[in-house]
Amino acid sequence: MTRARMTLAALAGCLALGGCSEPDVSDLREFVANTKASAPGKPLPPLPEPPVYHPLTYAAQDLKSPFEVAAFVRTPVAPKIDNGIRPDLDRPREELEKYTLSSLKMVGTIEREGRWALILAPDGSVQPVAPGNHIGADYGKVTAVLDDRVELLEIVPDGQGGWAERRNALSLQTQ
Repeated sequence: MTRARMTLAALAGCLALGGCSEPDVSDLREFVANTKASAPGKPLPPLPEPPVYHPLTYAAQDLKSPFEVAAFVRTPVAPKIDNGIRPDLDRPREELEKYTLSSLKMVGTIEREGRWALILAPDGSVQPVAPGNHIGADYGKVTAVLDDRVELLEIVPDGQGGWAERRNALSLQTQ
């Protein structure tokens, strides 16, 4: 058995050394020589000289900065007027106030000591709301529950450091 293995190893070594011999590539060398002889050999034009660098000295330190807003463009800041509108930050937040109004869906109503709206939250739960409940991230307070929508009054920033009221509604989703 060891003799067979030795013979097999010797045969494998001969085959490996046979792959190292010089292959016949005379036809490839002839093709390359013919291609070089028939190709037009124009010399490349010389590279152009690079332009001479002239450093620029910034001399506009005393002029108006291009990054400042011009005086005629500036809008005067109106004094902040306290209109008394602000959200009640001391009350406990309700479950549906952690979602934006656009992510909530009204899916129906029920009659139980008044009309309640059924609101589908993004987590898949259905929450009942009635007038006086709060929903949405903008401190929305439900003012009315109708057959086809929930009306609410939101308290949003007015852009000047104060607050403003905004009427909004959540419509019934029919599918």
